[in-house]
Amino acid sequence: MNIKRILCFAAAAGCLLLCFSSFLKQKTTKIHSFSEEKPAIKIIYQQGHVVVSSGTGVKKGKNTVTITKGGEYIVKGESSNGRILVDVGDEEKVKLKFNGLVLKCEDSCPLYVKNADKVVIRLKQGTENILTDANFYKMDPNIDKTPAACIYSRSDLTIKGAGSLAVNGNFHHGISCTKDLKIKDGTIRVKAEKDAVRGKKSVLIEGGKLFLSAGRDGIHSRGNLTIKNKKIEIDAKQYGMYAFGIMDISGSSDIKIRDALVQKASMGNTKD
Repeated sequence: MNIKRILCFAAAAGCLLLCFSSFLKQKTTKIHSFSEEKPAIKIIYQQGHVVVSSGTGVKKGKNTVTITKGGEYIVKGESSNGRILVDVGDEEKVKLKFNGLVLKCEDSCPLYVKNADKVVIRLKQGTENILTDANFYKMDPNIDKTPAACIYSRSDLTIKGAGSLAVNGNFHHGISCTKDLKIKDGTIRVKAEKDAVRGKKSVLIEGGKLFLSAGRDGIHSRGNLTIKNKKIEIDAKQYGMYAFGIMDISGSSDIKIRDALVQKASMGNTKD
């Protein structure tokens, strides 16, 4: 009987040891996987040059930083002649965290999204970020089409965060997106020669505070326009808000438009 008991006890202990070893292996694997997550790459502009932290996905030119891989990038610092070009794969996403960025470009736009699945600009809480483009854009033979806005995106673009963003569009538009444009929050101030905020497929503004000054339209959508936030002030020469599709401003509570027609939905319906 004693021998049987000893054998049973040894078998039970072996099972427990095997289970515990398997548990430790799982925990170790999880920790190892977590440690392999890629940290954000820092892009720091300093007058005359730019510093990039270690990591792949960034190419430095004379005045241009080109992002070539999806991921998270923290951008900060100041330059009187700098530019960010995003050119990644069709299914790659790029997060740009603006952490006190003052960027001016002397011959083009300071931010051009040439290709990506989606780009998100996040404004860090408490920071002021200012982007200014040139009065005239120099043609670049390496780029298929010339951008037409201070912030110009050929991919879905989202702007969010608790910081502030000032956009000075001296050439044409302030913020322009050829696909879906979303503004979720933040304090956004835009001055533009033509349209302050422009989207081709759609424009969705669901938070934040917007102060827009435009030589043409304050908010211009070639598709649908939806506004849900509580604070927008527009000073425009033509239309305060313009949409080719459906315009829905039923979720907004405080829209002030000066020196412009209040709104127009040229091909769709207006909901107010």
